[in-house]
Amino acid sequence: MGANLDTSVAQLGNYTYRLRGELYHRMGSLLPQPGEARKFAQLYISDSHAELDGRMGNFGGLNRDTMQSLQTMLHACNPYAIIYQTAAEWLQGGAIELSLRLVNDRRTNLRCYSAPTVDEVGALMVGGDVDEVDARDIVLRSTNGYFQRVSPLHSAYAPLHYVLLFPDGRNGWHDGIPLNGFQWDGSVFIQDDENTKGGKRGSARITMLQYYAYMLQHRVNQEWILRAGRLLQQFIVDAYACTEQNCLKFIRENQRQLCCDLYNGLQDALNAGDVLGNDVGQKMILPSSF
Repeated sequence: MGANLDTSVAQLGNYTYRLRGELYHRMGSLLPQPGEARKFAQLYISDSHAELDGRMGNFGGLNRDTMQSLQTMLHACNPYAIIYQTAAEWLQGGAIELSLRLVNDRRTNLRCYSAPTVDEVGALMVGGDVDEVDARDIVLRSTNGYFQRVSPLHSAYAPLHYVLLFPDGRNGWHDGIPLNGFQWDGSVFIQDDENTKGGKRGSARITMLQYYAYMLQHRVNQEWILRAGRLLQQFIVDAYACTEQNCLKFIRENQRQLCCDLYNGLQDALNAGDVLGNDVGQKMILPSSF
């Protein structure tokens, strides 16, 4: 995670997660640079003993038995962990150039609470062939020496970072989750019946704000996120930052639809010092420096 943390309001006894500016997640290569130790996702590309030793060495005060249980669970049910294991087998088999692609297409599994399969979330490419890759897909090289940013619009944005909140790797938010009453027919969203109502501007999709609001609601047998303690605070701040960034992205990319030429006309009028009338019939002159 990349963020400029603000600790000015932090006090003893009260954990506070506050940041300034933009928040983003980054991922490195599949293997560490020469002379560097494995860390984070790179630990999955090793045998189970080395992986556990690496986790115990990177953080102090951990219980080895608990970490062993968590590691075994993730290797059994998390599709991303399974993909990294497959990448390790390819590398051990002599694949020099290997790319791991985490796809962003979720049109085959649109339910936001469903756990994806390995085939849906990733693909291994020997020789670095990454043709026909979506702009938001994550492509990791064997050793490229730099970090790449993970788009908050990617369905793996949350499960890749908050592994213990989404141990089964279930999809995070993506722009293809239909509202209740809509279905995906393979090309467009269709209404179940004519009385089905859409969202704002007739949208048939769940917004990022609606998704995170849903995830933070208390529900029977799905309250583990609300029990995450400090990690819950970080997740909420992360969700808020992603939602705000997504709104700004929409405004930036849809200037024409938002009729910004009207604002430009108003600015021209202000710069020209046009005479405007108020509600009581009086007139005022707007100076060019207004």
